[in-house]
Amino acid sequence: MIRITSHVLDGVTGRHAAGVAVSLRDRRGQIIAENCTDAGGRVALGVLPKQIAIGDEYHLHFRIADYLATLAGLIVRDERVLERVIVPLRIGGPDYRLHAPLIISHNSCTFWYSGD
Repeated sequence: MIRITSHVLDGVTGRHAAGVAVSLRDRRGQIIAENCTDAGGRVALGVLPKQIAIGDEYHLHFRIADYLATLAGLIVRDERVLERVIVPLRIGGPDYRLHAPLIISHNSCTFWYSGD
């Protein structure tokens, strides 16, 4: 099984970002797997190799708008520029493992890959 995990952190409060919807989509935008971050800001997506084409491009979608709306009183100006973060990736094989942490705020994000 292909396993993609993430840890979403709130760069404004320094807390874990709970309840962020995360999905893996193909180039056409079709959802392959989806889940939400838990209270610790962590999420896992499991994908069966038969669900994807190894080597094709996929996109990891983080829907952060709803989470950021909960910070309205903490952001100096309630100008939520970002609504989602979309990251392209290629899955390298049937046992592919990827950890993709994300730090978010209302107007910026930092993302990096670790794993295979």
